[in-house]
Amino acid sequence: MTPNIILTTSLIGILLAFWWKRFKSQANTYWGSPLPPGPSPLPLIGNVFDMPNNYPWKVYAKWAKTYGDVVHLQVLGKHIIVLHSLDASRDLLDGRSSIYQDREVTEIVKLTGWDWNLAMMRYGQEWREHRRLIHQYMNQRAVHTYIPHVRDGTRHLLQRLHRDPKDYVYHVRYSIAEIALSMTYGIHAKDNDDHYVHLIASAIESVEQGLLPGSFWVDFMPALKHVPSWMPGAGWQKKVADWKGETDAVRKVPWENMLYPTHTQVNRQIPPIAAQMEERLSDLEDDACRRMHQTSQNTSAVIYAAAADTILSTLRTFILAMVLNPEAQKRAQRELDNVVGPGRLPDLSDFHSLPYTRALMKECMRWQQVVPLNFPRRCTSDNEYRGWLIPAGALVFQISWSILHDPETFPDPEDFRPECWLKDGVLNPDVLDPAAVIFGAGRRICPGRHFADIALSLSIARILHIFEITPILDADGTPKKPEVKMTSGLMSCVDSC
Repeated sequence: MTPNIILTTSLIGILLAFWWKRFKSQANTYWGSPLPPGPSPLPLIGNVFDMPNNYPWKVYAKWAKTYGDVVHLQVLGKHIIVLHSLDASRDLLDGRSSIYQDREVTEIVKLTGWDWNLAMMRYGQEWREHRRLIHQYMNQRAVHTYIPHVRDGTRHLLQRLHRDPKDYVYHVRYSIAEIALSMTYGIHAKDNDDHYVHLIASAIESVEQGLLPGSFWVDFMPALKHVPSWMPGAGWQKKVADWKGETDAVRKVPWENMLYPTHTQVNRQIPPIAAQMEERLSDLEDDACRRMHQTSQNTSAVIYAAAADTILSTLRTFILAMVLNPEAQKRAQRELDNVVGPGRLPDLSDFHSLPYTRALMKECMRWQQVVPLNFPRRCTSDNEYRGWLIPAGALVFQISWSILHDPETFPDPEDFRPECWLKDGVLNPDVLDPAAVIFGAGRRICPGRHFADIALSLSIARILHIFEITPILDADGTPKKPEVKMTSGLMSCVDSC
């Protein structure tokens, strides 16, 4: 070996040793400033092997016991901040909303075609236009316009459940989709076999399975999207392409088939949301008309998709909770019997006299969240928090699961306890409302939260008032106690839903 080669090899070895020592000393720093604590990263790839694939919110919750309520990860150069407490979430997502309102539009979001969705859109003029439009139709006053649709849909749900209680999963899915289709597009779902119900169910699969951070490597290595699908390991591309076709159909097909109410339809004097939006287009110039048409089409699809899936997931949790907690079910039914009586169905005007039923609904939302790992925010500038640096470009997750399963706030958080929301027989305002967590925070708070409250309230109260929810019986007639098992995607629901 020549002296030059020996010298070069020695210099490389010294530089590598220096680099390794520097990396080890700065593993939890960024430009000399400390980052929040977290699992130790590996050189170059960071915490790639620490990223959980199954039930990530539960893994993150365990990390919080070791590292605290603000945890840092780094994956292939991308910083991830995980918030486990309400204080940290409010301090950053609410208190500093001006720099925590952006989204990271990942490659998988674009490849699956969900980048038109308000919830996943980058902050900017386009987002503001979509948000402004959806607020006009989903604000607290406007949602009362849709109560007739909810009344009809829940009444039809009761009829279907009475005819065929075994297929309750489909009946709940169908009825919620029926409500969303009717109020958004004026479309009336066909009984028992409707194209639109299957359409939204297929499209939501991409959200549940594909949009969970770390599900696809293309989010961290965008060049993978150019790899031909026939190559080994690239079979995911066909799945993603199928998802995109279904996502596009959710946005386009109902819009193209919207219906206007006729004078013979009862309680339908107000046109559906999409039709109202379309009527406004005639007053706009060409460029403005095209832009507003796109915004209206996107916004209508967001209302339809979000209502059809998130409400369904909570109702699935409700049914599971009632099977496992018959005493809670009986207590709510006694309250409904006393307030409503046998001659009619519960209505919204009854709820001021139904504190336990309201508490039961809140507990369903807390016990198993639809989105236990909230959509991440993108921090747009360096900022300091508790002496740590949160770097620009970091993805910031609020872990709703951790907040709503904090034993200091909710003793025995795995148990289903509606009474935790009550004090002296009325709702206790001092207990954290799960809606303040699961619907997000700051400028990204879910605009459909008021409608969700109406739909869930009527659905839960009416099912409880009419039916007794019991376990399935096995071949010997013995009740089968179901397992509390949720799906592991970005949107979580009772497994097999």
